[in-house]
Amino acid sequence: LDLGLTPGFLPGRVTLDAGREHVAATWGLVPDRPGLDAAGILAAAADGRIRALILLGVDPLTEFPDRTLVRAALERVERLIVVAAFPDAATQGADVVLPSTVWGEQLGTTSNLEGRVTRLGRAVTPVGQTMESWRIASELAERLGTDFGFDTAEQVADEIAMVASAFAGIDSARLRTARDGIVAPLMEHLDDLLAGVANGSDHPAAGVSWEPIRPRLAEDPATALAELRALDVARVRPPVPLHVWSGVADAPLAASVDAYSLRLVTGHTLYGSELAVTETPGLAGLVEPEVCLVVSVRDRDRVGVADGARVRVTSPRTTLELPVRASRTIPQGVAFLAFNRAGVGAAELIDATAVVTDLRVETLGAETSGVEARS
Repeated sequence: LDLGLTPGFLPGRVTLDAGREHVAATWGLVPDRPGLDAAGILAAAADGRIRALILLGVDPLTEFPDRTLVRAALERVERLIVVAAFPDAATQGADVVLPSTVWGEQLGTTSNLEGRVTRLGRAVTPVGQTMESWRIASELAERLGTDFGFDTAEQVADEIAMVASAFAGIDSARLRTARDGIVAPLMEHLDDLLAGVANGSDHPAAGVSWEPIRPRLAEDPATALAELRALDVARVRPPVPLHVWSGVADAPLAASVDAYSLRLVTGHTLYGSELAVTETPGLAGLVEPEVCLVVSVRDRDRVGVADGARVRVTSPRTTLELPVRASRTIPQGVAFLAFNRAGVGAAELIDATAVVTDLRVETLGAETSGVEARS
């Protein structure tokens, strides 16, 4: 949302219409209509309207809720280009794989949920031909006839500060002097900006600092902040009003529920099949060996099975065999199936275009008995 990777938005948390003039003046490139979201991109690829697909640090086969749609898209596109740090299911069918760095190998900045921008230092030197994602984009652009003019990560940060309204004034020079990073938008958080270290200490961690990298200290932080307010307001004020969500959303379409239905709920577990977990020796053992369909005790008894028994789960997409487990934390009428697990799971069952996905849960070998579930 901050950097314009949301349909209908431009860099800086501004809408396409509101930010068009500013971005055109500073960047010279503005789309004429909103782009597609992930589901729209995959649907267009499956229909043949997108001929080349670039996956930037994402494996849709494990991360998108409708695996049938993903498979159709990957099979239809003529060229598949993957920018990733680890081999995954998507890289197996790629025409080109461009290896990228991971955290610890990158210089730059990161934003937390508060909107606080802090610097990142490189702790490990990248090996082989791996590059930062921004450098891969620059190299590709140059070969296609456009020079971004980026040689360092700091130049990228300066470009963001110039183009993205939410990052006005948060350039590389100011980030170097910020003791605890900078909360965006800066204009609304000037009082949070510390240009030195706390308690007179010369160590940036004194006084509990967010900033892991030693900042360039101002000789007089109070004077520096006063000068910022008096002389630099034009640079820190967002040039375009930032989008503010109204807090109003359309109510979801109601799905009919009958006496035999369960509502399927899916979500991420703390330790799933992400490579950062499975490839870390200290975490890999925390992943449960097999994904289970979790239901209430009463709903399990209605199906007529014991914990650990395998059941047949059928949706309009496919039929799976999964172990079932009862939990007293699951309300009656609800079934939970973890999403971020390798192999079979919720992504095989869900139709992303449907309001709900109806499931039938049956004991193996049953002809007619069972319980319907909806998601």
